[in-house]
Amino acid sequence: MAEIVLNHLRKFKYASRDHAVIRLLWVSAIRVGTARSFDVEDFDREERTLAVRHRPESDTPLKNGERAERLLALDERTTETIADYVDHARPAASDGYGRNPLFASDQGRLGASTIRRAVYRWTRPCQRGDGCPHDRDKDDCDAYRTVTLASQCPSTRSPHEVRRGSISQMLNEQIPVRAISDRANVSDDVLDEHYDARSEEEQTETRRSFFE
Repeated sequence: MAEIVLNHLRKFKYASRDHAVIRLLWVSAIRVGTARSFDVEDFDREERTLAVRHRPESDTPLKNGERAERLLALDERTTETIADYVDHARPAASDGYGRNPLFASDQGRLGASTIRRAVYRWTRPCQRGDGCPHDRDKDDCDAYRTVTLASQCPSTRSPHEVRRGSISQMLNEQIPVRAISDRANVSDDVLDEHYDARSEEEQTETRRSFFE
């Protein structure tokens, strides 16, 4: 699902705000609250990093406080996408604290609900021109006609599912659990219990390829 969505956005909405934020959510497995906390100054395109910082005094706390602070390493494509978004699509907006939010609207820093809506919107098959697998008529479908109701589409996915899928993908790629835990800011136990969406067969094949 993530690859389908990102390929569509790269082709038709390249470096848009939705493209940049959804790509970042997928490759980093961060929470929505973390995504909205970034300032432009946290992004280092030369070093290909994003600094995650706990700033409760200016309305961007992190779930795990200062313990969640870290540097996110970005791949080349993600860095390029975010850089192009900043250079060509990001509005010149600041928030009520004089900070320059990375993901912004003309009114300032995005709320968590706006980021969630972007994920719900683009994970609907009809939004990407793939038709409706539920045989609904667009003219009669509230989930299609109203962006705030996009989550009502049976095929849509939530940011939490994106995070869970991202972590499972990393596990399938045999990235060490400790590295995934640090990147996603989740304990090993919670990761294993709540975020590993792989089937028993997939886990077996991952172990097989590792030991072989």
